Amino acid sequence: FVKTATAATLLALTANASLQYKAFATKLTWKNAGAACKKWGGALASIKSAAEQELVFAATKRTSKPTWFGANDIKKEGAWRWADGSAMKYHNWGANEPNDYNHSEDCAAFWGRSGKWNDWFCTKTAQYICEKNREEPKAEEE
Repeated sequence: FVKTATAATLLALTANASLQYKAFATKLTWKNAGAACKKWGGALASIKSAAEQELVFAATKRTSKPTWFGANDIKKEGAWRWADGSAMKYHNWGANEPNDYNHSEDCAAFWGRSGKWNDWFCTKTAQYICEKNREEPKAEEE
C-alpha cells in the first residue's frame, strides 16, 4: 500500500530539515491524493527548487508511472500554483508542457523516469507524493 523511500527521506531531511516526504503507490485522483496527504498530516508535495525536485523525485524511487504532486492551475488557466496556494517560481516541465490538452489538464504529475512534469487530467488516477513538517523527536521525561 505505501512505498516509503527511506534513503530518499533521510536525504530530504538532511537537505531540508523542516520537511519529510512520502510516496504512496495507491492510485487516486489529484483531489483525493490531496485529501490523503492531509490525512497523513501534510499536503501534496510542493517543489520549489532543483534540489527539492531531485529529493522529491528520488522519494518516488524514480518510477516511470505518473505521480501526482502539488502543482495545479485549477483556479486560473496558466496561473500555476502549489496545493498550499503559493505561487510557482520553479518548474521542470517536459517538452511542450504544460499544454492543457483538450483544455482540461489542470494538475501536474511526474511523467517518466526523467522526472519532467506533465500537466494532466486531474480526474485520472495516479500514485502521489506528500510532504509534511518533520516531527521533532520528543524529549524523554525524567
